Amino acid sequence: MSLGDWIALAAALAGVVAAITAVAAVWYQVELARGTSSIDNAVRMEGQWRSPEMLKSRAGAADAIIHQHGQTDDVLAVMTFFEQLGYLVKARAIRAEAAWEALSDWSLPYWEACNPLLLNSNRKTSLIGRISSI
Repeated sequence: MSLGDWIALAAALAGVVAAITAVAAVWYQVELARGTSSIDNAVRMEGQWRSPEMLKSRAGAADAIIHQHGQTDDVLAVMTFFEQLGYLVKARAIRAEAAWEALSDWSLPYWEACNPLLLNSNRKTSLIGRISSI
């Protein structure tokens, strides 16, 4: 091989390395953006959870669960919130770890408290019934 061939080979290899590096850099930036978006979405969901409207719904849901009133609008509002959270996790808009960190202290007690409603629901098409199948 002549010197010109070596130079051409080195130039071709440099082009391949540059292309691979560019793809890796784009992938890395996409992962950074996805992580930032996930955290932002988790913070928004936590903000919605702590909003005055949701605090009222949560209090109403707790009352309905304690006094066994069944599926009230407040119970459905709380369960809809968790259904939306689950959808966002499944769609990878929120990382499961971020959702767990932000809202697991609330989701687990509500899930346990609503379990009798889920099991005793007579309406198969109700929101609570759909949530239990996830």
